[in-house]
Amino acid sequence: MRFNPVRVHPLWNYRGHSGYAVEFNRDWPGFSNAIKFEKTFETDHRGKRDYYGAKHHVDELYGWVARQDDFHSKGITGEHLRKVGDLKTISDIEAEDKRKTTELVSNLTNVIEVKEKRLKETECKYNETSISLSNLMTQKYEMHRVYNEEIRKMQQNARGQLEKIFKEHEKITLQLESQSKELEQREK
Repeated sequence: MRFNPVRVHPLWNYRGHSGYAVEFNRDWPGFSNAIKFEKTFETDHRGKRDYYGAKHHVDELYGWVARQDDFHSKGITGEHLRKVGDLKTISDIEAEDKRKTTELVSNLTNVIEVKEKRLKETECKYNETSISLSNLMTQKYEMHRVYNEEIRKMQQNARGQLEKIFKEHEKITLQLESQSKELEQREK
């Protein structure tokens, strides 16, 4: 059975090796693994009660989850626990989890508010740009229409002037022909 310990610390004192401290993750899955660890040793009659009830500790391993009495005990186990850990009740852990969750929710709420503000600013810039572009397109269309209208008027004026010149030319040509005929008659 796998318990997923994080570390195993060998404990030493002036008499030599005094056992091991097995460390688990400091979260709910780690707590669950530690309890499974303890239950396995209790099932094999190598739990805390068995350890303190045995007259001689043969080369067998005993295991249990350290609790308040172990934390405050004198000796290598208590010293190690006080040095590397802190004593918390389940309600302490739940309160800390609740505080962390509240803090996380608050931070995420702030992030969402900042992102919403940026989104609104971006939407405003987009709308301004869109309106500006629409106005430019309208102005371009109007300028193009006015330009085409001016070109059409210029073409009409040029056509009208050409027609006028052509008519005057025809008129002068007829006058010249008439004068030429008149001169021929006089000459005769």
